[in-house]
Amino acid sequence: MWEAFGQAVQTWMFPDAGVSFDMISDEIGGAKSVVSITLKNSSTLKTQLGIGIGVPKQKVIEVYSEYTTSDEGLDGYFGDADAHLVGSIYGGMIFYFENGAVSEIFLGAAAE
Repeated sequence: MWEAFGQAVQTWMFPDAGVSFDMISDEIGGAKSVVSITLKNSSTLKTQLGIGIGVPKQKVIEVYSEYTTSDEGLDGYFGDADAHLVGSIYGGMIFYFENGAVSEIFLGAAAE
């Protein structure tokens, strides 16, 4: 149970595909809905605008330049991670970078 939601959350991982889903339900074992998606490593999936794992950081910034990102006082929120937020931590996409390229894409609510 996640206290922030007051609901049961289960992570479904598909490591060979480089994707995981956080699934939420009103009760343990109940009907589930996707609450977040994370792409990593070997994922060949891409965002609607064609961004996937391995794409250079500058390309991400260019492609998503028209989308307003709310900073919501995020100083230090991502720690030492090199990240780019599109939308909000309460519902948006977060691109993480290593060596100047996308290493992970998170879609969903990163904060409660």
